Amino acid sequence: MDDQALTDPALSIVVETWNADQEVPAKLRRLLAALERQTLPFARMEVVIAADAAWAQELQPLADEHPNVVVVSLRATGVFSMNNAALARARGRFIAYLHSDVVPGSQWAERLVDALQNGADVAVGRTAYASSKLIPRTTSMFDFGHVQTKPDGGATNIISNSLAMKRDVALRHRFADAAGSSGGCYLLSRELDRAGCKVVYVREAFAAHDDDVSGLGFVRKRLRVGSDLVRLARVDGRGLIREEQLLRLGPLAPPTVAAGRVAFDLRRFVRYRRELGVRAYELPYFAAASVLMRSIELVGIAVEQLRPGALSRRYHWSETAD
Repeated sequence: MDDQALTDPALSIVVETWNADQEVPAKLRRLLAALERQTLPFARMEVVIAADAAWAQELQPLADEHPNVVVVSLRATGVFSMNNAALARARGRFIAYLHSDVVPGSQWAERLVDALQNGADVAVGRTAYASSKLIPRTTSMFDFGHVQTKPDGGATNIISNSLAMKRDVALRHRFADAAGSSGGCYLLSRELDRAGCKVVYVREAFAAHDDDVSGLGFVRKRLRVGSDLVRLARVDGRGLIREEQLLRLGPLAPPTVAAGRVAFDLRRFVRYRRELGVRAYELPYFAAASVLMRSIELVGIAVEQLRPGALSRRYHWSETAD
């Protein structure tokens, strides 16, 4: 590997391990193997792994085996605080974010870098659950399907497990440390939009996400989305979150927000039906799924309003103080 690749990488890939389980070393080896197969030469990349201090020593061999891999040891307080801590060590001209539980396709890095070189400030890749079973495929529509291309050519949202930015943009627009794991992208997306950044959706830059929603996994995830929305309103002091005023309605907030999100889903399924791969006869099914998903989020909103941090502590979603 040439010295130039190590001292001046084209792309720094920040990988957080907050949501990784006991298989974190194996998942990171799988991720590095996928990065070595990229059409963008691995020698032009730098991989900065944000690792819980408890895992850092076990992950250090990865850095010893790869001169362009850095392990940053820290206290795992949440996905976005880990991203920000790793960003401080990144040296690349472009900054990308991946999660440890995704596997990028072979063109992932090259496609995102191409978009940035062609004028985008931010490039968002496509993500879906790797499993083709009914629950993962359905849940993909709610966890990842909100990222599409708007009529003006910009991306409708961002997602942190398949994202790249120009370095100056990444340093200027960081994730909110205190945002819940499912809310930081929403907040940063609104911030980038207000700042006038050019954000594009690169469908060809695909990353397959591990299945963490089968069984009752999707219930826990929807509870977290609802809880995180309330936490996000507390973090947002600039009026970026559209639901912030609705959350002030007290007991009426959960059903009002849920109804608004169902309406959003229905518009999205109709407008982006072909891009999402939804057949016309499947629309009633996905409409029913939306009502179910948003109803579970309603519970998450209500619990977070009544007992701040209760769900986060119950399911160990974050160690930050609520």
